[in-house]
Amino acid sequence: MAWIYLALGVVFKVILAMGMKYSDGQKTARASVVTVLVLIAGIGCLTMALRDLPVSMACPTCTAVGTPKTVAPGYVMLGKS
Repeated sequence: MAWIYLALGVVFKVILAMGMKYSDGQKTARASVVTVLVLIAGIGCLTMALRDLPVSMACPTCTAVGTPKTVAPGYVMLGKS
């Protein structure tokens, strides 16, 4: 179950990064609210995963898996090259 929470945390991390971009410096209310809710959900998932997984495994895994999953939508949705 801890790995499922960690995977959900990665998904929320990707949504968080995109939400921060679309909130335009917290000027867009809907995107800002979604960003804050996703931040809370992501931290909650990581906390639940850390109940069973050591920090030395969970946090680097979250970063290593989340980074390419954050870069890919940035290229596709934001037109980065």
